Amino acid sequence: MSLIYRAIWQDQDMPDVCGLAADTFTRWVTRKWRSITVPDNGVVHGAGEQDGEQVELEVRTAIASDAGAGIPGVYRADLIETRDGAARWHTTLRSWEATEPGGSQSERWIWVDVEVVGDVDIARLASAAPRLVNDLLAAGEAAVVDGDVLMPVSTQITGFAAGELLAELISRPGRTLPVVVLNDNSPRSVQGGPTRSVLARRRRRRPPRHSGHRGRLHHRQRRCRRNHRRAR
Repeated sequence: MSLIYRAIWQDQDMPDVCGLAADTFTRWVTRKWRSITVPDNGVVHGAGEQDGEQVELEVRTAIASDAGAGIPGVYRADLIETRDGAARWHTTLRSWEATEPGGSQSERWIWVDVEVVGDVDIARLASAAPRLVNDLLAAGEAAVVDGDVLMPVSTQITGFAAGELLAELISRPGRTLPVVVLNDNSPRSVQGGPTRSVLARRRRRRPPRHSGHRGRLHHRQRRCRRNHRRAR
C-alpha cells in the first residue's frame, strides 16, 4: 500500500473538533456515494458505480475518550473503495483533543491519510488536496501548521506591506508548511477592466482606417507631381 497524501493540522478555535470531523466526513461520503449510510459508530458495507465501474464500499467509524488520560475525545473514520480493477483506495480521517499532563490548554488535531494499493500509476495522479481536506478546512475556524494559517482557497496578496509579510513567512526558520506563490500578469485593473496603459498600447497598435486607400492616393499624387515636373 502506498501513501499518496497526508495532511496534519491543528484547529485550536474549534470547540468540538471531533464533532466537526464526524459531520464533515459524513457529508463527504454521502455526497460521493449516496448508496451507503455512514454509521455513528460501527462498520457498514455497500456498493456503488462510478464512470461505469463497480465499486465495493466499506465505511468504518469509531468514537472514544479517556478523560483520566487528558483525552476528552477521539474520532476515526475510514472509507475503503475497491474497484473492479482491484485498485483499493483507503481514506482515513483521525481527529482528537488532548491535554498534556500538567497543562491547561487542549490541543485539537485533524489528520487525513489517503493510501492506494493495486494497479495505479502514482506518477500520473494529480497533485491536489482531497475534497475531504478542503471541506474540513472550510468548516473549521483557524487551521494552522506550526503557527502558519491554512486556507482552502488561494489568497490574493497586493501591496508592499503584504509582500513583506509573505517574505517573512517564506523565510521564517523552522517553517514546515509548503508555500506556493503565483504571479498574476493579466492586464486587468481591480474593477475588472483594462488599465490605461493597456488601452494606450491598443490604440497605438490599431492601424488607421482605410490606410490602404490613403497609401494609394499618396502614391498617385507623387507620380502626378513627377510627370508635371517633366512636362515643364
